[in-house]
Amino acid sequence: MIRLPYTCLFCKRPGTIDFDETLRLNPVVEKILMGFKDHIACDHCAKYYRTTRDMTNALYSLATKWLQMQRDGADLPETRNQFRKKATRLIGRLDEAVMNFRRVGPAMTPQMVETLADNPCKCSELIRAILTA
Repeated sequence: MIRLPYTCLFCKRPGTIDFDETLRLNPVVEKILMGFKDHIACDHCAKYYRTTRDMTNALYSLATKWLQMQRDGADLPETRNQFRKKATRLIGRLDEAVMNFRRVGPAMTPQMVETLADNPCKCSELIRAILTA
């Protein structure tokens, strides 16, 4: 086993990655691994940033679709309830990721979903409020 020490790109904690011994036989692969050593994230940070990216993109997509539906006149009570359910689930997952990573209390409030339902353009402010809580 080859042990490659690294420092996490985000939290700056030291760590090691284990590689198979056969990679040592290929100098190109070893050079590539050494080049990426400064861009490695630990599992904890990588999971957090991947989850927040995915949830943020999903919320932007949902808000964009909802805004389009409002402009098209499809803002019916049943579609509004479907939007609320999806938004509550996505905001909850984003809030849970932030709570697990930063070990803080929940930032989500029921008013956030209503604010997003009434004005989808405030999606960025809502996401920023959760991520900086």
